[in-house]
Amino acid sequence: MAKNDAILIDGILDDRVAERLPSDRRDEAFEFFSFEQILRDADLSHDEIMAGSVDGRDDGGIDGFFILVNGHPLIEPDSFTWPRSGCELEVWIITCKHHDTFKQAPLDNLVASLSELFDLSIANKDLQGAYSDALLTTRARLAFAYRKLSPRLNRFAINFAYASRGDTTQVGESVVSRSQQAVAIANDLFGTCDAQFSFIGATELVSIHRRVRTFSLELPFLEALSRGERYILITRLADFHDFVVDENKKLRRYLFDSNVRAFMGLNRVNEDIRATLDDKDSPDFWWLNNGITILANAATVTGKSIQLEGVQIVNGLQTTESIARFFSDGNQDSCDRAVLVKIIVSTDAGVRDAIIRATNNQTEVALASLHATDKIQRDIEDVLLRYGLFYERRTNYYVNQGQPASLLVTPLYIAAGFVNLVLKSPSSAAKLRSRFMRREDSYNAVFSGATPINSWPRVARILKKTDAVLETVRPIGTRTNEKLSRLSWEFDRRPGNVRPRLCDSLLAVNCIT
Repeated sequence: MAKNDAILIDGILDDRVAERLPSDRRDEAFEFFSFEQILRDADLSHDEIMAGSVDGRDDGGIDGFFILVNGHPLIEPDSFTWPRSGCELEVWIITCKHHDTFKQAPLDNLVASLSELFDLSIANKDLQGAYSDALLTTRARLAFAYRKLSPRLNRFAINFAYASRGDTTQVGESVVSRSQQAVAIANDLFGTCDAQFSFIGATELVSIHRRVRTFSLELPFLEALSRGERYILITRLADFHDFVVDENKKLRRYLFDSNVRAFMGLNRVNEDIRATLDDKDSPDFWWLNNGITILANAATVTGKSIQLEGVQIVNGLQTTESIARFFSDGNQDSCDRAVLVKIIVSTDAGVRDAIIRATNNQTEVALASLHATDKIQRDIEDVLLRYGLFYERRTNYYVNQGQPASLLVTPLYIAAGFVNLVLKSPSSAAKLRSRFMRREDSYNAVFSGATPINSWPRVARILKKTDAVLETVRPIGTRTNEKLSRLSWEFDRRPGNVRPRLCDSLLAVNCIT
């Protein structure tokens, strides 16, 4: 079976290499694919996956180093919305090898590094081993998160994963022994952590890959009020919980519109929600809660159930996650309480964006979370579509539709290109981070309605062409945690033969556009 599954993996990689996802190098395509599958439940974007890739020289045997706080990736600690209580810290240490078996050598390297990398009492500058900047930066994030969250940490998990094209039923004893050493080191250095090691082979990768993201779901209800294709439902908490979790009882994070998907942890509002859920003597839940807002493409009511197509939960994420956590903690709702659910059926992008902005302005939501509904963002999406490019103003919107990564453009990606090519500030572009979206002045300086709309596809095409050229000169075995196009404004630091090729490419694109 594993041999056949390995053939299937090879077919998937053929497509990934052709799409340059993330490059045309087979080992890197396998690595990225493995990250995607292993972290599937976190619903990470392309940029978030690349941010966790630390593969390369001096990587300490670690190819992927991911930190999740309450299920969301920690990439920029200074702009991250930190939960006040009820915190869960999850670390993924992933080793990927495009091998037909699970070999001992990669784990030898990993185990040798873990003893000091996981000893957070040692400062980065005092480590004895040679480690890359990317690895040290992520280690510093872990140390920061661990200190910050430790007073209110409910759960701390360290997950090791070794992915290959091999058969997990044929893992050698010496390899298993090394995996156990890794777990022992983690348990020794973090006394309260839940450490485990998983071998992910071809069969497991294919199985995860085949899990379909379901946007067509059925929701039972107790009572309903409707007007045309607008519905207000009263549904049991348990039924709503089953609606938002998959067959593995994992929250379907892909159902949450990217605008409001960041769970704030148990802040004051969410503490009140949890207290209500825990109190069996409290009034019915829907009396005290504003409820959930769902956008759908179509709805059909049959008896006491509604079938929804194209489900997106655009408001009530805090309530949804609180309910999911209540049941995942093993609680039962013996009082048969209910939650209010508002369903609006519309395929009009303008109407959907207006609903998202209106419903989320009723509670405290970061301004950056609402920018995806701005007119300029919709205009950029429309004009890029005319050029065959897909603008991810909402995270993973086009990814979930199966569009190739080579045609995807994110707001941060095109903003950096605009700062470099139009505002002519390459140094600022190279340092651009997502937090600039949170500052109204910097956001408006880039995404201005005064900018000719046809400038955006030109910027995007230059960036895409630059990516392709830089990929041809990137030294084998080197990786970057940023989009490859970020190197476009640093090409003068590359070997001399790169400059003419890159300049020629940019001139060619300018002529085309």
